[in-house]
Amino acid sequence: MSAIRPPLNRTAASLASNVPAASSPLPVGSSRSAASYHGPQVPATESKPVYVGGAENGTTSVPLILLTFYLFLLSSQANQFLGAYGGVSLPLVAIVFGILAIAYLSTGKAFRFAGSPFFVPWTLMFVWWVVTSFLGIYPGRSIPFIMKDYGLRIQVLPFVICAIAHSFEHVRKVMVGVALGLGMVLFFCFKWGQMQYGRFLIPDTAMANGNDLAMHIVLFSCLTIALLAGGKAARFFLLTAMPIALYYVLKTGSRANLLTVILLLLVCFFLLPARQKITMVALAVFLPVIVVPFLPSETTSRLLSFFSASSGAADSAQAEQNAEAVDSTNARLDLQWRAIQLTGENFLLGIGILNFADAVEEMSKKHGGGKSGWQVAHNSYLQVSAETGIPGLIFYVWNIMLCLKLNFQALRKFKNQPGARGPFLVTFSLLTAT
Repeated sequence: MSAIRPPLNRTAASLASNVPAASSPLPVGSSRSAASYHGPQVPATESKPVYVGGAENGTTSVPLILLTFYLFLLSSQANQFLGAYGGVSLPLVAIVFGILAIAYLSTGKAFRFAGSPFFVPWTLMFVWWVVTSFLGIYPGRSIPFIMKDYGLRIQVLPFVICAIAHSFEHVRKVMVGVALGLGMVLFFCFKWGQMQYGRFLIPDTAMANGNDLAMHIVLFSCLTIALLAGGKAARFFLLTAMPIALYYVLKTGSRANLLTVILLLLVCFFLLPARQKITMVALAVFLPVIVVPFLPSETTSRLLSFFSASSGAADSAQAEQNAEAVDSTNARLDLQWRAIQLTGENFLLGIGILNFADAVEEMSKKHGGGKSGWQVAHNSYLQVSAETGIPGLIFYVWNIMLCLKLNFQALRKFKNQPGARGPFLVTFSLLTAT
């Protein structure tokens, strides 16, 4: 992925062609108010009240519907699939965002996000990224992306969300759009997903890389947890979608995302109240039992190679697959070392966003190392430092740590508070997604 890929590992090509984003706002007064698919989730100000019901909800109904639909488009990437598989070329995301922008301006709360503690680091990070795009070793090359694709679609998103979503009920409704987007992606997996070289992916889309597809599903699965605060239909959707989501995540053969799922389970066990820990343990045992038997043997072998290079290879084909998995790991380690080298050589301004693959290619040729493979760093922090310098990394980490802090504080507040099940679940979903 590119330098703006905060929690996600996506390829530079997919970012350049279509920058998907998702927002997960949390009502002002308790935790964060917005989050980006390619950026840290946005905390809300502690100084404003939480509005539940009444006129405050009614005055934002139309903008809220538009926001929910916009987030559905971003989380499902439906517009991209319409073009790739339906032959329909329509700037649907841009059209909906234009209408949403009008609704945003009509709220009278266009700068509500400025009252958030997240406003300063979020703004400084963007400003610094613009500076590095102008002054990096590839001056100006990143400007169209940072100003148009990122600036218009990601940077302004917290402002839009904070102006429209004012309560936990608003957040829950917005999450319906995100959940439906996840459901659409799972349908796309069923309809157009393919196994290629032992990896599951969706060709001709931003999910043509198994790692990117798996992380996309993991992220939106976390955000969909908020649906547990809804009615029976929402909870049924969640309980139905989770086994399918886990199946496709594992089917991609992404060992990084397997580790992510394991770490998420451990985090959930730590965060959940005592009564829910038993339920979580039961699900952690039950879901793999019903999912793993349906995985292709080569996928299972690849996943096991994360823990053991041999992983019980029974024939030459499996041995070859395991060897390829080990080579993939070594290649990533080499790319991460290249990122460290680039950071050392360009520690102030970096090389500019989306320029990592080019810089590594030049480095490889310069030192007689052959072709680089045009890969990305496979580590968001190292890529941010390589592309935007140490200051860019500081702003980036500042955003993430602030999100973690505010969400964790809110979660502790709601954990044992009577009648706070809905706010707890919404906060929990945002914290796990971070």
